[in-house]
Amino acid sequence: KKPFTAGGPPEPLVVSPAPFKNPFDWSPDGKYVIYEQLGEGTNMDLWIAPTDGSGEPRRYVAEVHQERDATFSPDGRWISYWSMETGTGQVYLAPWPDMSYTRRVSTASGSWQLWSADSRELVFQATVPPFDCDQIFRMPVAGGRAQRVTFEGSYNASADFSPDGRSLVASLAMGAEGMNMGTRFIATKEAPVHENVKKAIV
Repeated sequence: KKPFTAGGPPEPLVVSPAPFKNPFDWSPDGKYVIYEQLGEGTNMDLWIAPTDGSGEPRRYVAEVHQERDATFSPDGRWISYWSMETGTGQVYLAPWPDMSYTRRVSTASGSWQLWSADSRELVFQATVPPFDCDQIFRMPVAGGRAQRVTFEGSYNASADFSPDGRSLVASLAMGAEGMNMGTRFIATKEAPVHENVKKAIV
C-alpha cells in the first residue's frame, strides 16, 4: 500500500511465498483488503488482510476450484465473488465478517458484479443463449430471483448505477420490461430500438 495524499514510499501489506497476489477491494471502513493468491492444490483463493498490520492475513474462500473478483458491499455486510464451483463461472454472496454460508446468485453463468449504493441489490453479467451474448441481471440481496435488465441484441453489455442508486430500477418500477444499454451495437438490426434512433446514430 502507499499513502495517496501524504506521499511516501510504498509499504508491504502482505508478505508470503505464495505467488500471484492480486488485490480486489477495500472494505468500506478501510480496515481490510480482499485479494487473491495462488494456493497449493486449490487454484486461486480469496484472502483478507488487515490494512494496519495488526494481524496475519486469513483465508476467506479456498476451495479446489477458482475464486476471484471479490467486492465488498457498500454497507460492509457482504462480499460478492466469482467462483468455478459448478464448473462454470458463477457469482456468489457471503456475509462479512463471518462467512457462515455462501449463496449462489447467478444460474447459468455469472461475472462482473456491481453493488447498488444501498447494498440492497447486486448487478451481474451473464451469457445468455441462443446467441451467447452478455446480458445484465439484477438480484435483490434479501432473496428472490434474478431479473434480466437488458434485451437480446445487447452484446457485451455493461451497466452502472446513478449516484442515488435508483436509475437501474427506475425504468422497471415504471413498468418497463428492461433497459437497452447503449453500446455501438444499439444500431444493429437485432437491437430492439426504434429505427429512427438507429438512423440518427448512423
